Amino acid sequence: MAELLKRQYDLVVFKVTLDTAADEPQIRCEVEVKIGGEPKSVAHWEYGAAEMGLPDRIDRCRSRYRGYDFAIPSHVTTSLKDWLERESTPDVPLWLHLVKPYGYLGMVPWERLLQPVLNVPMLRLPDFVVQPPSRRLSTSCCAAAVQRRKSSSESSTIW
Repeated sequence: MAELLKRQYDLVVFKVTLDTAADEPQIRCEVEVKIGGEPKSVAHWEYGAAEMGLPDRIDRCRSRYRGYDFAIPSHVTTSLKDWLERESTPDVPLWLHLVKPYGYLGMVPWERLLQPVLNVPMLRLPDFVVQPPSRRLSTSCCAAAVQRRKSSSESSTIW
């Protein structure tokens, strides 16, 4: 769904990918914009998942209470802010695209970490497809009518 939206609309997208192929998981962040009708990467950063505070495993007790201390490396936020100030229009939202499979990246509060630094509205691209409703609406209505005759033993007292 995110790819479809990026092709259809002129969005500024912060795309985040988790690479688990290496010994230490790596996070790749890119800025994508539509060029020639296709999304193109115009800036990118890579860093280790540990640098962000992303755990190897989720601790149930820790996730319930205090939580985790996530941080986006300052070299990423500073460069991203510079790029947005130079290349984007103020008040144009930055769309977050988490590329599947994104593992624990979904629990990172991206908007809370980035928005105060970047000072731009942030939105997430959906990662699901909703089928549009059909043009025809079919309905059914079932009803039953029961008529009961009053017997001579029933009184007409109202309770």
